[in-house]
Amino acid sequence: MVYNNSNIFVKFFGVAGDPDNNDFLVPWSGDGSVTEVQITLGRVCQLVGLYVHCVTAPGGAFVDTYTVNQTTNPTAAVCTITGAALVATPWTGAIAVAADDTISVAYTVSGGVATRDCFATLVFRNFE
Repeated sequence: MVYNNSNIFVKFFGVAGDPDNNDFLVPWSGDGSVTEVQITLGRVCQLVGLYVHCVTAPGGAFVDTYTVNQTTNPTAAVCTITGAALVATPWTGAIAVAADDTISVAYTVSGGVATRDCFATLVFRNFE
């Protein structure tokens, strides 16, 4: 996590877990077997951006979807990567985050390579 006067930047590194179970991004283990990565920011803020990049593209007409979960509930913060692309179109908006909310990034793959090395950067507007 990186803080400045107005923003908090959080980067999730990972590989996809079992795509049949819509597993979450996990640390760079290479096998996707590690449990879900989640954080608690410990402060009131807003999620204002989601940026996703993968090392391996989905390929063909396949689509990878990345969704920010807030205390296990999916939010409107969603990015997709399709075909030969390596970078998702960024999501921007404003989602209120309470100090005790946990934040995670869920990954869903529609086909192609079962696991891909990727990272998601979340940007939060700091209110404290």
